[in-house]
Amino acid sequence: MATTDAASSSLIPAHSPFSYNVGINYESWDGGRVGRVIANDLDAITQNFKLIRTYHDAAVGTSDPTTPIIEPTQQEVISYVLAHPGLELSMGTNNNALANGGYGAPWSPGLMVDPAYTDQWVAMIIEAFGSTNAVEENLKMILLGNELDANGPPPGDPLFETYYSVWIPTAFQNLQTSLANAGLGSIPISTTIANYGTGNVVSTSISSFIETNWSASWNGGEPIVLYNQYTPDNGSSTDYSSVISYFESLATTFDGALAPFIGETGFSTLYGQPGQVTVYSQIFVWLNSQWDTGHKTVPLFAFDAFDQPAAWPDVEKYYGIYTDSGSLKPGLAAILPSWLTTATSTYVEGTAAAERFFAKPGNDIVDPGLGDDVLALGGTSARYSVALSGAVALVTDLMTNSTDVVSNVQALEFADGTKALFATDQTHIAALYEAMLGRDADSAGLAFWASQSFSGTAFDAMASAFTDSAEYAARSTLDDSTWLAGLYDNLLHRAADSEGQAYWLAQRDAGVARHEIETTFILSAEFTSAAHDLVDSTQWMGLVGGTLPDLPAAHGLSS
Repeated sequence: MATTDAASSSLIPAHSPFSYNVGINYESWDGGRVGRVIANDLDAITQNFKLIRTYHDAAVGTSDPTTPIIEPTQQEVISYVLAHPGLELSMGTNNNALANGGYGAPWSPGLMVDPAYTDQWVAMIIEAFGSTNAVEENLKMILLGNELDANGPPPGDPLFETYYSVWIPTAFQNLQTSLANAGLGSIPISTTIANYGTGNVVSTSISSFIETNWSASWNGGEPIVLYNQYTPDNGSSTDYSSVISYFESLATTFDGALAPFIGETGFSTLYGQPGQVTVYSQIFVWLNSQWDTGHKTVPLFAFDAFDQPAAWPDVEKYYGIYTDSGSLKPGLAAILPSWLTTATSTYVEGTAAAERFFAKPGNDIVDPGLGDDVLALGGTSARYSVALSGAVALVTDLMTNSTDVVSNVQALEFADGTKALFATDQTHIAALYEAMLGRDADSAGLAFWASQSFSGTAFDAMASAFTDSAEYAARSTLDDSTWLAGLYDNLLHRAADSEGQAYWLAQRDAGVARHEIETTFILSAEFTSAAHDLVDSTQWMGLVGGTLPDLPAAHGLSS
């Protein structure tokens, strides 16, 4: 039986662009399926999976392939996702984005090697989704091609090295630039690899390139590549242990520098339906053991949603887990766990810089820290409710019934405009207590000042109110040396250095008021850069020492 040991645990990433642990591959082309209807397919799939991976982008066979037009079946998938909030999409490009040719034709650079094409491609995607916000809400990753080591110029071709050392990196960088220029710089770009190994130069060089060129704004800065793997003996073996070992070995190889996600895995019923049940049973024993320890697993995409009668060779025809009528194949319904459709809770942190975060499905904690931060939401303001609970805001998506617990955010961005949230960060409110009153904030006080912040009270006005309080006046009996030592200790959690102590005591001798020095400390670069470590955010989350799954429950939410 598969278990979660240290090797498997190392596969669970610190970050994922997806709200769901497991998705499914969906071929939008009919693949020889007579009478198939995409909406009916997706109705069936989304009963069990909310994360969908597709393989197509621009239409093929057009009169001018250098001017991209959205592939019609891909547009159907996008329109379905838009109409069903809570779904997420990982979209692949055609392989001709990277290299043109093959099947007897000479090889040439792919379409995305031209930056003018990637600009048009991004414009095509925005038009297909309807807006940049809709793209951000629903499109969680773009995959360049599929199985790059199995497609493109083969070893021995004069352009083989050019393919992996020039064309693919150039396409990657062009698309990265085009997305950023269009305001979509948060959407990660990656690819899939068929067989990683030291003897496969495409697999190693492209994995290394993505690790090195990964954007800090993608997935918390953690690089991702998707790797495919099936059971031995051309997929006929029903022993999944070697697949698990393969992915564990990838985790060991990359040692945290790159997160290996599972792009394709499954079992073809060419070798019998009982074999598919056996393999998927092992997959979910493995994943269940991960889920049970923290509600996270290695991200995995099952292959495939439906059989593809026109595929070749024959083994490729029968990987589907659904019948054409939309029911799961025999024996699978009892295997798929209910948590597949549960969005994982995430803790969204930030830096001291001004940042923009995009909301995900699930009950998340959004606490970016200091900075002029914005939480972007995919729909119009009518789709959400915003209410104060204690010292935090609860932002509820009325369509998905998910709620984010939000603090240290200045504005909410909707599709139809922006709404102010907190004029003063909770971190700065807590710092006023520590710097001016020499103590941690009490929950009632934090809630009061958060409500004032929610109503628009800025930091300077709050600081003045603290200065005018009786509790503040009572501390005036402290001599300057004692007061200054307490300020360093309470706010910066360190003793005063001799130079700083001398400077601030001289400022006091020169007539600078204590409250001016206290606010200077709060707004200092030292406090700002280390505020996440200096101020305990569980004060305003309402749960001392709380872990992420518990935090929403503290505000009447289910985790």
